[in-house]
Amino acid sequence: MLQFLEDLYADADKKLGGWLPAGGTANPLSNAVRPILDALPTAEIDPSLGNYYRENRNTAREQGQAAQQEAGRLSTDLNNRALEAAYQAGPDEYGGWQMDVVQDVYQGEEGQATQAQINQLETRARRHGVGEYGDLLPDHSDREAVLDNRANANMSGEQINLLRGFGDLEERAVQRERILNPPPPEPEPERLDNAERGATLTQTINNSVGLDTRTGPNDGGLSCVYGVNRVIEAAGLEVPWKDPETGANSVYIPFVEDWITSNGGSVVPYEEAKPGDIVSDGGHMGILTDRVDEAGVPIVLSNSSSRGSMTYEYPLDVGGGGNKVYRVPQLQGN
Repeated sequence: MLQFLEDLYADADKKLGGWLPAGGTANPLSNAVRPILDALPTAEIDPSLGNYYRENRNTAREQGQAAQQEAGRLSTDLNNRALEAAYQAGPDEYGGWQMDVVQDVYQGEEGQATQAQINQLETRARRHGVGEYGDLLPDHSDREAVLDNRANANMSGEQINLLRGFGDLEERAVQRERILNPPPPEPEPERLDNAERGATLTQTINNSVGLDTRTGPNDGGLSCVYGVNRVIEAAGLEVPWKDPETGANSVYIPFVEDWITSNGGSVVPYEEAKPGDIVSDGGHMGILTDRVDEAGVPIVLSNSSSRGSMTYEYPLDVGGGGNKVYRVPQLQGN
């Protein structure tokens, strides 16, 4: 019975151009035979089943290699066209390639069509178990490779590339599920134009989560001190550290740290840290909240460079010595 099913499946596969084994578009015959074969004993018990998986994998590998080779040929051709266009245009004013000419080739209608074809071929290769440098699972059995190909049947080449480095099939299954069904992105915190002033500095700090810093240096990208300054002003307090030349609030971390210790402030031990203290590691600055994490470690509120807002919160580094806690008398008691 096994040999009959195997021969029947192989004959149908050949007539369909060898697309069935590697997880391509199936027909009623493959859907009926595959569950039976997958449920049969392993190759160690029944050698003919091993032949089925070996032939299946070999067919898939041949098709994958052909697709990968064609993708490489098209990619080389596209690169050569871009270089030829740049050569014909001549060097730029600095003697280098005219990169806008190169980009025109890649981004033009023909270039984009070629790139789409390359992506399709590489997806076909990955679904057949072939990567840029050969088999995706070179150290796995034929059966494992075939089953992995089938599991990848609905994935793009780029998605399958993300499985690289996960050799264990169970790990690959977990990662595949994460890739195909990623968790929803965290909602963007509400951005505040102005923090709501609280009765104390601590309350204002709590009300400042989401405070917009895009009006600061580098459109919020380098605005950690600027964000702290905005929180202090939202509490109705004057920012004490002023640029001596302009009189404006300083946004320079070394200057602020030096100002604090030169004007009655000090560095305090972690265990004495309290809300309103300034926290700095020399490259990033925040202000301490009255909240703690699950381990009871105080939480620091600071600017998120990527979001341009006071939304980056992290626990105070109480063990590694990565940051210092600055007590500023001018801000305490408010």
